[in-house]
Amino acid sequence: MLLFSAIVLVVLLNLLVPSGMAELAILAPIFMGVVAAFGVDKKSNIGRGLFVIITYGCGLFNKMILSGASSILTRGLVEKVTGARIGTQTVPRSLVGMTGSSTVTLPETYTATNTFFVDPDTGAQLNEIQDEHLALTDASGTQRLLLLNASLSFTPQSLAKVVSLDQSARREITWLATIVPLIAGVLGIAGLVGGILLARPRRDDQPDHEDAAVSAPVPDPDPAI
Repeated sequence: MLLFSAIVLVVLLNLLVPSGMAELAILAPIFMGVVAAFGVDKKSNIGRGLFVIITYGCGLFNKMILSGASSILTRGLVEKVTGARIGTQTVPRSLVGMTGSSTVTLPETYTATNTFFVDPDTGAQLNEIQDEHLALTDASGTQRLLLLNASLSFTPQSLAKVVSLDQSARREITWLATIVPLIAGVLGIAGLVGGILLARPRRDDQPDHEDAAVSAPVPDPDPAI
């Protein structure tokens, strides 16, 4: 029962503390006091069992429930766009290396590799990296003027905010998918055990079986004639 209580405490604390090491640092002094309260040696089976449970439980449940920010596993989706024509631009010929003083209209092409990092459990997009290339090209596809060559991604502040929101969603999913069914199952078992105990007959309701000597009735003697 003590080991089961330790496991339940590790699971519940894991929902509040996102780090397995920090959770272990909180629980270790508590269970040292529990071992001392039992009056047993810290190297006894009770002490060893408790510390094995909390040591492995903190790391295991931290990875299973994935409540820590360092434990989020994302799925990368890559989008590639090559030479897409998105419009035209009219510029001086001298600006694009052509002879003459007039203007020329050239197609504007867009090339990009966009990578989206999505949490598969919540569906939230945690980060995005856009490598974009925008240029003016001639009819043969040769680049005449580079308009944009950039790599865009979330700022650290935006990334931290998105991860925080994703953590809240993951905790809600954990409660609905794991903790609530677990609590309901424990309550159901407790109700079943309580019903069995209530359905058992009480000792007061059972008749007392005492050995009693039962004598056969003696017929009355016939009256004298």
